[in-house]
Amino acid sequence: MTGTSRLLRADGRMTVAVATTGATEQDCLDQARRACEAGADLVELRADLLDGEPDAGRTARLAARLGADCAPVPVLLTVRSCAEGGAAELEGRAWSEHLARVLDALDSLDEAGTAGRPAAVDVEIERPGAAGLVDLAHRAGLEVVLSFHDVAATPPDEALHELLERMSRLGADLAKIAVMPAGPADVARLLGVTATAHEAREVPLATMAMGEAGAVSRLAAGVFGSRLVFATAGGAPSAPGQPPIEDLRHAMALLGTP
Repeated sequence: MTGTSRLLRADGRMTVAVATTGATEQDCLDQARRACEAGADLVELRADLLDGEPDAGRTARLAARLGADCAPVPVLLTVRSCAEGGAAELEGRAWSEHLARVLDALDSLDEAGTAGRPAAVDVEIERPGAAGLVDLAHRAGLEVVLSFHDVAATPPDEALHELLERMSRLGADLAKIAVMPAGPADVARLLGVTATAHEAREVPLATMAMGEAGAVSRLAAGVFGSRLVFATAGGAPSAPGQPPIEDLRHAMALLGTP
């Protein structure tokens, strides 16, 4: 854990990310280009949404291509599992082993002199072998976003704090938590957890409440210490509640969000 991250804006303001949702390589390339043109600070490659069976080599090649095409905008490589709201039908160690193969394939591309690479990889902290994947990614020169997604509920405060502490101990460069609130009280709890964790300053944070009830968290979380928010740039959202990037920027300016 470095305390800073290349994924985040150097000026301390909220980093706005846009994720690809395309099923083909060309779809992803086009969406990433539009995201950069729209002013995204970060592009997330959602490789789990690609058509066909999971293919480590295909994922690595596309991540490297996006890294080159989007530069200097950093690229975050994500293979979101079905268990956490994604489309990768890989359970338990199968998910971890697939991501390890992707990282190995990225190393092979580097050795072959391929231009471009992602800046970071998303590792789901609840998957088996998460600690080993963090080490593997760091040895490959990639930052790690340790993440947790609950697409059905908002865990108790104690559980959220424990997750953030584990993420810090495992060496996260950015700790991400996304939850589904039942209502405003859950959103308020998440913002409170964010503020408390931010004061400890153990690791940069990205926290968000999904869905309509959580929309305010995407606008206001920066006030409480979150550093990253997701938006769309002409495409479909990768998670419920993501606003268009132009609307988000306008609302953040009106609210004075950092």
